[in-house]
Amino acid sequence: MSSAQPVPFCALSRTILYAPANGVTEELRQHMFNVTDSLARIESYGMKIIRSLKVTEMSLLQKEEELGKLEAKMVFETWVDTAFPLVSVCLDMLNDGENMHGGCSAFLIDL
Repeated sequence: MSSAQPVPFCALSRTILYAPANGVTEELRQHMFNVTDSLARIESYGMKIIRSLKVTEMSLLQKEEELGKLEAKMVFETWVDTAFPLVSVCLDMLNDGENMHGGCSAFLIDL
C-alpha cells in the first residue's frame, strides 16, 4: 500500500487494510477497502451490522473442483456488548423469537 493510508469510515474497512491475507494482492485489498468503505457510508438496511464487522482473514485461492478459477474468502467477526446484552448489533439481527432473522443470515452470506 502507499505510504499515505486512507482514513477508514468503520471497523470493517479498517480491518481489511490489516487482515492476514493469503494470495490477496495489495491491489485487491485496496479495492475491497474502497468498496466496503463506500458501502459503510450509506444509510440503508444492514449498515449498522456491516459497520460492526471485523475482517479476520482474507484469501484468494485456486478452486480445487474447477481448475483455472479462483475463490475468494473473507472471514468476519462481530461483537456483542456484554455490558448491555441484546443492544446495538444484536437487536438488529434478531427476529421476534430472539433468533437470528433469516433475512440477516442471507444478508451476511450475500456480503
